[in-house]
Amino acid sequence: MGFCVDFTDNKAISAEMLNDILAEVGDGSVSASSEFTDGSLFYTDKLNCIRSEIVTGGIRSGCKGALCETGVIIGEGLCFFDSGMRMKIDAEGITLPTAEGKENFVYLYASPISNVATAVVTTEEKEGSEYVPVCTIDETGRLYDTRVWCRSKIPMMNSNFMQREKVVIENNQQTGKVLVATVPLANKAYSHIIFMSEYAISVYFRDTNKFTYIATDNNHGYERREDMDYFRVGYYHASYNPYNAQLTFEEKDSCLKLYAEGVQTNKELEMLVI
Repeated sequence: MGFCVDFTDNKAISAEMLNDILAEVGDGSVSASSEFTDGSLFYTDKLNCIRSEIVTGGIRSGCKGALCETGVIIGEGLCFFDSGMRMKIDAEGITLPTAEGKENFVYLYASPISNVATAVVTTEEKEGSEYVPVCTIDETGRLYDTRVWCRSKIPMMNSNFMQREKVVIENNQQTGKVLVATVPLANKAYSHIIFMSEYAISVYFRDTNKFTYIATDNNHGYERREDMDYFRVGYYHASYNPYNAQLTFEEKDSCLKLYAEGVQTNKELEMLVI
């Protein structure tokens, strides 16, 4: 099959492999070669444990399912498991047979206890950290993408897990919710979206689907927090130039579509997707 899994079967672990892993999940500002050099020895049974502390289980990139003549094929990509095991699928992909007339669930599977990793198709939905969903195929043969994305547990400024954007929100003269910006989503593994504006930040927490607005006054040591149903961008204070925007978003076609309602601002805002 067209995939490989590292740190299994007591295989030799080279400095080159460790440097590749550091490039995938680590901070790009750090020279990997300064950490791992040829001739170094490592306790390989601990390396998955270290990686499990850095990222959650899920798809890092690719691994998209598609129908084929013999069933389903999982395309090229990279997947991490909660255990720290990593599966890398090459351009050949993984082809699996499916059961006709039944609902099929397609997963990537890895068990450090059994020392096995593979792709599986079942007619029963599976749960547990050993399974990472790829897609489902209903009784009529229609495929639904069910991929979940891995996330960094340790957000790092220069890593691939942080996306930084400048977004201009212009004055809106229309009533109701209006699309004001479309941002290509480079970091699908995000856990937070943050809007930073003058004297305030607004944070979206993906795990809880909640928003928090934090306003500050550095001169008086003042801070105010509010739970919101949207990004509140801006700050009201008599001594400042007041501006305000209510932003919501939807994730569609690998983009974040930003919608505004009641906009009273024309500002360039900094957005972080972490």
